[in-house]
Amino acid sequence: MSLTKAELQWLTAALARNREGMKDSQVFLQLWDEKILTDPLPVLQTGLAVLMDKPFILVVPPGSVLPENMRRLARRVIESDITNARDRESLARQVKDALLSVVEGD
Repeated sequence: MSLTKAELQWLTAALARNREGMKDSQVFLQLWDEKILTDPLPVLQTGLAVLMDKPFILVVPPGSVLPENMRRLARRVIESDITNARDRESLARQVKDALLSVVEGD
């Protein structure tokens, strides 16, 4: 597969912006669903997080079919319906706990 000059420029710029944005982060938190595979930016961010050795926390809709490799990469997988107010409240606590756990090395 070959890229056009414009596509390569976009990819290079996106990579630079995201690398800069991720360099000081301790954790990669991703809202994941099956549609993510059709959007180049989260795919790029996921690959970059792997290459930068960032621990993963994934937030997925309930009942999602998560690829086995993504499950293996994740330090924590949190199932939550982010469209539901009660789930969002619970999600905030779960993400906080997961972040603390990963940062503290559990």
